[in-house]
Amino acid sequence: MEADGGYGTQLARERRLLQQTIAVLGCIPVGVAIWHIIFGPAVLDPRFVEGAFASHFRYLSGLLLAIGLLFWSTVPAIEYKADRFRILTLIVFVGGLARLLGVIMTGQPGLGTMGGLLMELVITPLLCLWQTRVASKCAAARELTRESPPQPPAQIEAPSAVELRQTGHESPGN
Repeated sequence: MEADGGYGTQLARERRLLQQTIAVLGCIPVGVAIWHIIFGPAVLDPRFVEGAFASHFRYLSGLLLAIGLLFWSTVPAIEYKADRFRILTLIVFVGGLARLLGVIMTGQPGLGTMGGLLMELVITPLLCLWQTRVASKCAAARELTRESPPQPPAQIEAPSAVELRQTGHESPGN
C-alpha cells in the first residue's frame, strides 16, 4: 500500500492526526483508571480506604480502563472502527450525563469533575464526529480508487439486408 494509505496526502494527514489525538487523549482514562485501581478512593478522600465503596470505586475504574483501552484499539485502522467508536462515545456520554446530574444535585464540582465533564460531554462527542468524517472520507477515497466493474459486452446486431447489399454481400436466404 502507498505511504499515505492510498488516501491522498491531505486525508492521510488528517487520519494520522486523529490517530495521534486518540492515542494521546486515551492516556487520560487509562492513566486515571490505573491510578484509581492501585490507590483506590483514598486518592480522593483518605476516609474511604477499604470496604464496599472502595470495591465499587475500583470496579468502575476497571470499566474506565477498558474504555480507554478500547479507544486505543481503534487507532491502527481508525477509519474502519466507526461502530466501536460510536458505542464507546455513547457509553462515555451517558456516564458524563450521570456525572452532570450529580453536580446538579450536590453543588459545586471540583476541578477533576469539571475536567471529566468536559471530556465526556464535549471532547469525546467531537472526536466521534471527527472519526465519522475521516471514516467517510476514507471510504469515498477507496471507492474512487477501485476499478470500475467490467462492462457487459455490447449487443451485436446482425447486419440488415440493405447493409449486406451495400457491402457486396447477400443476406442469407436471398
